[in-house]
Amino acid sequence: MSPMLELSNVSKSYGEGPARVDALVEIDLTVAAGELVAIMGPSGSGKSTLLTIAGTLEEATTGEVTIDG
Repeated sequence: MSPMLELSNVSKSYGEGPARVDALVEIDLTVAAGELVAIMGPSGSGKSTLLTIAGTLEEATTGEVTIDG
């Protein structure tokens, strides 16, 4: 069975040049159907960015998001 949610090599950057901020760098995440996952970390670690990309509200700079195969 394929995963319900899969993020492969997902990165997200804002800005360009010296003002560039890397919010996510090469994240891999696989979530099976029915599985519960907690996303934890300090403020500014990319939790909200990860969830908005996983929920397809925002596009990753690089990488791939697959939902339900």
